Amino acid sequence: MLKIISCAGYGNTGSSVVTDFFGEFSCIKEVGGSNFEFLFLHETDGIMDLQYALTEGNRLKTDLAIKRFLKLVNRLNSKNPSGPNYNTFFGNSFLEETNEYLKSLGVIKWNLGWWHRLFEVEPKSKLRFIIEQRKFNKISNSKKYELYEPYPWHPSWTGYDTEYFCHITKEKFVEKTKIYLEKLFSHLVSSSEEYILFDQLFPANANDDYINYFDFAKVIVVDRDPRDLYFSNKLFWGSGYIPSEDADLFCDWYKATRGAESSKNNVLHIMFEDMIYNSKETQNKICDFVGLDIKKHDKPNTHLFVEKSINNTQVFNRYYLENPDEQKSLLNDIQIITQKLSDYIFDFSKYNIPPIEKKKISKTIESKILKSKVKSKVEYFIYAPYLFFYVIARVAKKIFVKIFRCTKK
Repeated sequence: MLKIISCAGYGNTGSSVVTDFFGEFSCIKEVGGSNFEFLFLHETDGIMDLQYALTEGNRLKTDLAIKRFLKLVNRLNSKNPSGPNYNTFFGNSFLEETNEYLKSLGVIKWNLGWWHRLFEVEPKSKLRFIIEQRKFNKISNSKKYELYEPYPWHPSWTGYDTEYFCHITKEKFVEKTKIYLEKLFSHLVSSSEEYILFDQLFPANANDDYINYFDFAKVIVVDRDPRDLYFSNKLFWGSGYIPSEDADLFCDWYKATRGAESSKNNVLHIMFEDMIYNSKETQNKICDFVGLDIKKHDKPNTHLFVEKSINNTQVFNRYYLENPDEQKSLLNDIQIITQKLSDYIFDFSKYNIPPIEKKKISKTIESKILKSKVKSKVEYFIYAPYLFFYVIARVAKKIFVKIFRCTKK
């Protein structure tokens, strides 16, 4: 039986601190480390979205869901934006195992399919449709035919293409998905390793359905003091999935993203700060939760460096803006967050923390992003030639690489 461990966060909340800790156990197979987020189950168009569509069984929704799933699979196989290609990990069998998985679900397909969203997933097919439509009209010569209708009728080209359908119960889908994932993950583990560790295999909330895909799965969800999350994003990260331009909006977003309940038996919630200020006790707590003997922690201080990670805590106290008005506004934002998100604030007063040396920042990353945005038609006109030549250069490079590979073969 495969034993799965996964770390999860809400975006920049520090889940890698747990991934780094587990990386110090020889009995744990670490897949890709904290640089590889395995989002295949809960990513848009991933396994869970496929389950929703196929268990509902709508005759058109299933076609679109399967095509989107296949498009995601092909993209992850060769070009994964969140880490290395999936083909790298699964012994060159990712596509093969996935095709077998779809067959086991009972997916059927035919070539002369048609409905009004046929080309949504593959827009390139639309050009072929236009060409085929003109050819068909020429062949049929737009002749009129009369069948049982009291009005003239003539055939028309509707753009036939591959169409899919599947309807399956949730229980059967989970059963087949278990087999599929076990086959995939069996390529990763050796006999000396007890656990497989993935980063972000499960979402941070609403985990229950995902955990059903495995006989043994444990999730450690890591959160961070909201003041640090807001402050760090505004000053340093500029991550677009965290709304840090307004403190009230941030508070609404923070509460909403942490609203869904998860299974208490398989999910452990910890704070990033606990791994820093209460390290030993938190590490023991994590090992007990997973069923892992802490004595097997045989590579300490090789991945997790608490003395360095401490600089990622109390960020809202470590830095200040040199512009007095901007600094005042930022402090006001921190007060709003402290009041509205009091239930999520980490209590630093419990620990004997030495005074923090403050560092000056001239500009926030957020202000730099806003300044760099193209806002007027004049700016579009100025930068358009540069963009045009950039696109031409990229296309030329791809053509040259293909020609070079062909001649090399």
